Amino acid sequence: MNRRQHCAMGILLALACAAGAQQSAPAPLDKAAHPVAANLALLTAKLDLTADQQEKVRPILQELHQAMVKLAHDEGISPDERMGKMRDSFYRTDNELRPILNDEQKAKLDQIEHEPHSNLHHQLSEGALPAAQ
Repeated sequence: MNRRQHCAMGILLALACAAGAQQSAPAPLDKAAHPVAANLALLTAKLDLTADQQEKVRPILQELHQAMVKLAHDEGISPDERMGKMRDSFYRTDNELRPILNDEQKAKLDQIEHEPHSNLHHQLSEGALPAAQ
């Protein structure tokens, strides 16, 4: 796997963690209560998504969220199988998102993917991730 793929998977993993962690307990109606909305807001802020792009991205993020929830609750697979299936979902999501983006947004995404993820993880923990339970 090359560096770009690792970075893309890291970003999508952070987004998926926000989505998967949300299923444990209901939260108040805020950004943390709606992982797809929170993830969409994060991508919108980072990539300057248009309203049209947001409408196209939303179902892709919803599909990722559903896949992560399903995998998180599937006790019939090994951790290695789970990670493999998660990786496949991340790649599929990345492949579905990129055609929606314009060249400038793709360049921003590439730049984000090459930055350390600590800043992204910090932002997610403040806005999109619920408190650990």
